[in-house]
Amino acid sequence: MKINQERIYAVLLGGFVGDALGVPVEFLKRATLKKQPVNRMIGLGTHLMPAGSWSDDTSMTLCLMANLQADGNLDDLMQRFVDWYQSGEYTPFGEYFDIGIGTTTALQRYLNGIPPLECGGTTVNDNGNGAIMRLSPLVFENLDVQQIGKRIQKITAYTRVTHNHPRAIVGAIIYVELLRAILLGEDCQKGLVHIQQQLQQNLAKQYKSELGHYQRLFQPDFIQLRVAEINSSGYVVDTLEAAIWCVLTNATYRDTVLAAVNLGEDTDTVAMVAGTLAGALYGMAEIPDEWRQTLQNQSLLRCNLVGFSDYYQK
Repeated sequence: MKINQERIYAVLLGGFVGDALGVPVEFLKRATLKKQPVNRMIGLGTHLMPAGSWSDDTSMTLCLMANLQADGNLDDLMQRFVDWYQSGEYTPFGEYFDIGIGTTTALQRYLNGIPPLECGGTTVNDNGNGAIMRLSPLVFENLDVQQIGKRIQKITAYTRVTHNHPRAIVGAIIYVELLRAILLGEDCQKGLVHIQQQLQQNLAKQYKSELGHYQRLFQPDFIQLRVAEINSSGYVVDTLEAAIWCVLTNATYRDTVLAAVNLGEDTDTVAMVAGTLAGALYGMAEIPDEWRQTLQNQSLLRCNLVGFSDYYQK
């Protein structure tokens, strides 16, 4: 399938904008945001950064974009993560200001000589959202791949480098597969039903057993859940549920990402995931130009977006 530049930009910028909207209020409680909700791009707040500052979510996505464009292997990807972590590459201002515990541990393992596929944490406590936040570029690798087994294999490998528990891997597969379904023109709810059916048939045993943790996503009444029933923590299941719930219960890009941010807690990543899905659904025209223009380090973002989209339009 030939995908145009605007569609690629919408997916990626949709996520970057969501990330930047969420950065200033990261970790704030829902009750606090209910009193003073976010309705525009603001600065300062949690990380004392200027408006439009994007976090590790966007930085690590840029690393993956560069890796795929270069036809790099997993060592290449991990070295790009190290360049970000140690030298401030792929950041708004030349140094990172946010990083998850699971990602930090994985990068330290890599620096200690551990192979990439063994760097990710494998315990039940290693199920943060630090993989799904950066995986959206993989959808363009998988778009024309008809065999779901090959798509699963690719997503699994790129997740394992930082998050190697089966639950985190299943969450990553659901996310990238849903993004693919949307880009192929499928309704979001119907896409979830098809994904559940395909994963039940195609996942290996150790992964299939984790599907139960995502059952709410596949229920017909998921869209009818009240906001009080939606958790927005950094746990991969919560993040994926919250982001998809925001997509299903809103009708525009703007409303989707603002709903995600105003859920509170892990605001940047929930809005990053929701914004990516909403960008795929609604396109560039629906992403407010004012928000896009506020993003910091425009030259870095533009350079990476142009190079990446050119690569996938060959």
